[in-house]
Amino acid sequence: MFSYSLILLSLQFLLQVNGVEIEIDATAAAKYESCCVEDLRTSIASYYDKMSAHFAYPGYTPPQKLKFILELRAEDTNGHGMSSHDNIYTAHWLGAEDTINPFVQRMILESSFWSIESFPNDMANKWLQKCFVNYAYMYLHDTSDESKERPDTTDKTKGPKNASPRECAYWMNYVVKSTGGKPDVAQKVFKLAREGKYTDAVWKQLTGKSGKQLWDEMK
Repeated sequence: MFSYSLILLSLQFLLQVNGVEIEIDATAAAKYESCCVEDLRTSIASYYDKMSAHFAYPGYTPPQKLKFILELRAEDTNGHGMSSHDNIYTAHWLGAEDTINPFVQRMILESSFWSIESFPNDMANKWLQKCFVNYAYMYLHDTSDESKERPDTTDKTKGPKNASPRECAYWMNYVVKSTGGKPDVAQKVFKLAREGKYTDAVWKQLTGKSGKQLWDEMK
């Protein structure tokens, strides 16, 4: 099964993604219509198309039409939030600034990856879903070191499943870099999870080591 998957995945880089269509409804955030909406649309499309090209494979093309609803809410004094349903996303925040702040922009870009992964067993594998969201943004998009969170591997009770999403992303990047190969381990695991075939045993089947072993060997 895995050898067949590898053959299919090796064709992945030949796939062409035509480009996602991004609709933004800023009716409830009208102050950003003239200054920021078009730049945000461009950023989402660029990020989504890059991630789609990386994680698509023969037989699976991520959704190519997304809608984002922007809402300024007076009660959002302590943060921001995001929800989605059927590739329609609602982002809400206080909106005190003259431009859409970087934290909100990151939230919107990261959340767009939900449409790409859409794992059928996302509740059982919630940790893996969050891990991929952070890995995609932090290591395939943002090449700076500011948001990297190196895990404390001296804590032997911790592993990828109970680490923070950012720590898990660090771990996934480590696994990809240490094992090499095209397509990489993350792409292989992504495909299995997308098809509902993920189990914790896949790490050993793909790398010869369990997920916890790969965690513990990080330096």
